[in-house]
Amino acid sequence: MELRILCRAVYNIGAMEIIDLWNYAAPVIESEYNSCSTWEWGVEYIYETSDELYQHIGIPVSKENTYLVVTANKCQKSAVGHRILSLS
Repeated sequence: MELRILCRAVYNIGAMEIIDLWNYAAPVIESEYNSCSTWEWGVEYIYETSDELYQHIGIPVSKENTYLVVTANKCQKSAVGHRILSLS
């Protein structure tokens, strides 16, 4: 495996939004965490599969060590689905 530091231009291209994340995530958040409307929602991590077809986007929720994980299909630019992931 070759390790390399990305220049800012290449890094920014990799960080482009694949899907309208909040359009997908907002109804899930409202349904699962409706009492948390003041919570500061944001993406904590994005994991990409080794074949570069999917991204797993982690949004921390108000429960400790728990994330809403949205899976995005990069080619279709669509949300595949989501899961509540508890690391506890």
